[in-house]
Amino acid sequence: MKQKILPVSGDCTKSKQQKQHIFLEKYKKEPGIVESTVGNSHAHCKYCRPKSDFSVAYAGKYDIERHCSSKTHLDKVATKKSAKSCQGIIKFIPAKLILPEEKAVVRAEAMFSEIIVKMNLPLLTADVISRSSSFHY
Repeated sequence: MKQKILPVSGDCTKSKQQKQHIFLEKYKKEPGIVESTVGNSHAHCKYCRPKSDFSVAYAGKYDIERHCSSKTHLDKVATKKSAKSCQGIIKFIPAKLILPEEKAVVRAEAMFSEIIVKMNLPLLTADVISRSSSFHY
């Protein structure tokens, strides 16, 4: 008569496979997070370029929360917000007064003025820097 050979335990004969998460529509609620072109188990962050695709395969929503709370992401979001606030300063200057070739210069001056105000520096700082700059005419 033949003997039946039984496995010691189910864990020894089969390896457990981790369930791989895929990108879900509810992940788009986080600002800047969209689907990735890398694959359906990746997410894309609009703020963190050029390396803005990351995997959500292991923990899904937690992977996105971890990315959005990282220092790099928070710094890039803050930079993006400050650039938008600079656009608010430029709105006060009538568009007719700015020539297209001067628009970049006006934007840079507005950003510099905003930095001076945010850092609570004396307004004479702008004069000192413009006099010491080799770019003035």
